[in-house]
Amino acid sequence: MGEQVNEISEQVKRLRERMDESDRSTLGDRLTQAYNFYRKSGQWTQIQKWAFDGMVKSYKQSGGDSWIDEVVVPTSRTWEIIDE
Repeated sequence: MGEQVNEISEQVKRLRERMDESDRSTLGDRLTQAYNFYRKSGQWTQIQKWAFDGMVKSYKQSGGDSWIDEVVVPTSRTWEIIDE
């Protein structure tokens, strides 16, 4: 019985790791698209910034790379916030 529990636990752990990797990949792709879009104009609304910051937070929590802190976040701080 204990061996079966350990085996199931390992399967769940591997599944969770694959799901985290998939989520991280999806978030990384969405962040890249948003970064490239807003970088062109250098402007965004407060709501767009809020959504972007939420994606950054989720990406980092899922184990995302440091390119977010090194490139994306510093650049996004230079963008002007405009009213809709």
